[in-house]
Amino acid sequence: MEAVEIYRPLDQVTRVVYDGISIFGDRADAVEFELARRLRLEVINDGSTVVAPDAFLAFGKSLSESGYFDSVVVAAPGYYDDIALPPEPEFPATPPRESQLEGQEGLF
Repeated sequence: MEAVEIYRPLDQVTRVVYDGISIFGDRADAVEFELARRLRLEVINDGSTVVAPDAFLAFGKSLSESGYFDSVVVAAPGYYDDIALPPEPEFPATPPRESQLEGQEGLF
């Protein structure tokens, strides 16, 4: 088995807890804040998924904007190794010199 997905329980009795954090009992922003204090997080899919790759967890937010997580995936090591992250911005190794800025006057 590579992963198990747990959905928000329908009853008010069942609790899903990670390191003292109530995954479905607290609002998603509060859960995310507490998780970020403990784990490296990656937010993907336009913010609808929060992945903690080092803990092998992924939290899914509702499309209905309920404000709560609707699911959590508990995965085997390596399951999130291929997360599609945005590319790192590329910066020049050194800033351009004045001679590289043809036709532009210096500011100072």
